[in-house]
Amino acid sequence: MGYLKVRKNYKNNDNSFIISGGRIIRRFAVLIFVVALFFVTVSTTTISCLASNQTVSTMDLTYLTEQYPPYNFQEDGRLQGISVDLLEKMWERLGVNLNRSTVKLLPWTEGYEKTLKENNTVLFTAFRLPEREKLFKWVGPVASGRDVLLAKNDKNFSIMAPGDLKQYKIAAIKDDVATQRLLNYGVEKDDLIIETSSKPIIEMLENGTIDAWAYNELAGLWLIQQSGANASDYKVAYVLAQGDGYYAFNKGTPDSLMQSFQQALDYIKSNKDKEGITDYQKILYKYVPHGSLVAAESETNIPFMLLQIQADVQGNLTDLDSDVANAAQKLSATGIDGAAARGVLRKLLETNSNLVEAATVSKDGKIILAECKGCAGGEGADISHQEHIAHILKNKTPAFSKNFMLVEGYNGTALAYPVFSPQGEFLGGISTIIEPDKLLNAMVAPQLHFNISTRSNITDYSFWMLTPDGLVAYDRDESQIGKDLFEDPLYRPFPSLLELGKRIIAERSGHGNYSFQVTEANKKVVTKDTYWTTVELHGREWRLVVTKIME
Repeated sequence: MGYLKVRKNYKNNDNSFIISGGRIIRRFAVLIFVVALFFVTVSTTTISCLASNQTVSTMDLTYLTEQYPPYNFQEDGRLQGISVDLLEKMWERLGVNLNRSTVKLLPWTEGYEKTLKENNTVLFTAFRLPEREKLFKWVGPVASGRDVLLAKNDKNFSIMAPGDLKQYKIAAIKDDVATQRLLNYGVEKDDLIIETSSKPIIEMLENGTIDAWAYNELAGLWLIQQSGANASDYKVAYVLAQGDGYYAFNKGTPDSLMQSFQQALDYIKSNKDKEGITDYQKILYKYVPHGSLVAAESETNIPFMLLQIQADVQGNLTDLDSDVANAAQKLSATGIDGAAARGVLRKLLETNSNLVEAATVSKDGKIILAECKGCAGGEGADISHQEHIAHILKNKTPAFSKNFMLVEGYNGTALAYPVFSPQGEFLGGISTIIEPDKLLNAMVAPQLHFNISTRSNITDYSFWMLTPDGLVAYDRDESQIGKDLFEDPLYRPFPSLLELGKRIIAERSGHGNYSFQVTEANKKVVTKDTYWTTVELHGREWRLVVTKIME
């Protein structure tokens, strides 16, 4: 059985996470099992039930935003944008009677400071940086964007590396993400022209007082056009970084309320109508031309392609997590041994194509019952040493494991939940195995237009998934799955790939490029433009990476 062979020699590199998932249950469900003597049925419909218990808290929040199109902006007296529309959808999903007129439009610096200092305050759209990570609580991501240097078309720039930025006169907005990126690149704050709004910066661009403005590409061009200047007179002189936008909540916001917002957003991203389109996609298409989101010719569309993959993967992980949590709840009533318990495991596998194994585990870490698709059961085996089992035995909270090699010869990931009796006694747990390759194929193939059975690709796009310990857990080139990016001989001749790999592990989202052969079989070396972002479950991160061969 797959539980018996574990991949060894992991590198310990636990990074902070960016996306919470799941539908109501997770750690909160474990608390319910322990302190309460009743059950809560977990499903997509219960999100609104949880929110209804928190309506006062939701209504009491102060919602702040700024002029930052296409994410949030005011036009003709009405607030609109990707983040505004999504917030209204979340309110609707949570059963809260609020609308966009509740949101206050403020200069960025004022909104940022208020959200830092005042309880029950939320600011959007905020790009998530390591420097900001512990300052706020986060819900998202909302959308992806590029921070760039915007300059007049007639300005000559020669920026080959971040160190070259120092020779130019650059303006930025106080506390904006682009300002922080410049500081991270080694630009001294005293060498920057810092303003609290865009108006004086655009005036300086127009009269030639400064060389460039560090800001979000789409927002900056829109603001330039709105100021009365001609946005077509401007160019992207340099790309600083790629990132994801979020709703930033004051740190005092209750975790249960944060969870409700995140679950509502995950549902909006993953729930499709009969045409296969999500509300999230409809909102993106409203503010960014539909063709630019799906066309395969423009580099700027890679982030949107990646964001859709991210939404699909996070949605599927959320659904799996909820289903395993529901099974744990049913086992609370049946016990973890016997015919009824086995029926729970079988039903779980029947209704989840991405699960290949399910087992109940005693409180000393031995498999009691096991159901498996096309493999041996392993009942009676001691798996207490395995990471996810050790976690639930010690902490009695859910666990999502690292990828490891199963005895059947493919990589798997374990999702485990503790099981408690109706009286709150710890009985043991339920452990399931997910096949990431199968799960990701179903969501990546439609976006990259490759055949799942042959993995052939008719475009220059590719996709891979990296875990924080350096394991290539998925690749469109199947031969690379299971390799260690930093140890395998295949990658050693490509230092730019190894350097970018370090960045991918260290940063939750970003943009860069590297040189590598087209596939392991096709030795032609090409440069690949690269964007990445992250999905997370129970503190475990997967880095999702989309690449495109550069001309």
